[in-house]
Amino acid sequence: MISNVDHMVRGSLIAGVAAAMGVAANLETGLAALAAIGVVRIFFRHERRWPAMVHLLLVGLPTLGLVGGLVLVQRLTDSPCGIDCTYEFARLFGGIGFYSVDIPTFGIHSIVFAGFVLATLVSGRTAARHARTWRDSNGVPRSADGLASIRIAAVTIGTAVFGLVGLSYYVNRSYAVTLLSVFLPLAISSMGMLTLLVRESAPNTLAERLWLFPLVVVCLVPVLSVPRLPALDTELSRLSGDLPSWIHPIETGFPVIDSVLDEAEARFGVAPDDVGIVASNMMVGPVRYGMRAGLSYNSPLSIVARRQAERQCEIHRRDGPAVLLVHPQGLYQELNPIFECGGYREHSVIDGGYVAFVREEDYP
Repeated sequence: MISNVDHMVRGSLIAGVAAAMGVAANLETGLAALAAIGVVRIFFRHERRWPAMVHLLLVGLPTLGLVGGLVLVQRLTDSPCGIDCTYEFARLFGGIGFYSVDIPTFGIHSIVFAGFVLATLVSGRTAARHARTWRDSNGVPRSADGLASIRIAAVTIGTAVFGLVGLSYYVNRSYAVTLLSVFLPLAISSMGMLTLLVRESAPNTLAERLWLFPLVVVCLVPVLSVPRLPALDTELSRLSGDLPSWIHPIETGFPVIDSVLDEAEARFGVAPDDVGIVASNMMVGPVRYGMRAGLSYNSPLSIVARRQAERQCEIHRRDGPAVLLVHPQGLYQELNPIFECGGYREHSVIDGGYVAFVREEDYP
């Protein structure tokens, strides 16, 4: 019994750590994963209430520790960015309505939503029926068949809840591509639902079994989206500028940047690691050319609120590069007040359309 309890505690902690890593990587999908794991622990708990509450707390503990640790580090380092920075962009993005598209009345999202709801209902019914019978008073599974059903139901309801919560990202930003991230959970939850229904009905004749084949094919159709899902190499390609052909093209290179860096060194005596680039895809500069990102945001267009401008000004004052290169010339002039607030002034234009900003104290 003690070893079984230890196993459940360890499982709750591992699941909690996985959810915390998801929250750290992406707030929306991480919270969806946390909600899914929480629902699984609620439905498939030990029959005693207090151990169940402890295990549920252990699931959320790593995420709480992550938030607490982030706040502590921000306080100790006197960071200009508070905990609100973690969800600032998502709040502004949705509040201002960037790329907003009204959700259609009917469409593929209707099928996706219905699939998740059905999977939740079927697996929830299985969970409710087995919740107090699949383990004995010591927490030991009563039968292998009951344990198999409860495990299938746990995976099904977990992926279905993840999909339902993750589907909220599609609301008000209703592009078909945003549904890709929920297609794999849809396939898993659909197969789980079908498996649970088959285990209950137990088809015996050949005709009954043949009818299952088209249902399996339908359930597996969303798996075709897997090659298009964002992966680690895709995210790295966004930083380096080596974008796959299916990603919407953006500026991925800087014209004559090598000669520009040589000219910056000749004029200002600065190495590339003390030159900040301000452009539509700033991370190409650090990844390819050893420069610094000239802004703390992923794009010049991301600074839309006064608080963001004040924060960027403070960051420039604290630890800004010696020289800022704004590309192309004539664009992003609305950022000039931020540069001036941070102690920079416009100095000159370098061939290739780069506007150089330097620190006032260095070039009065």
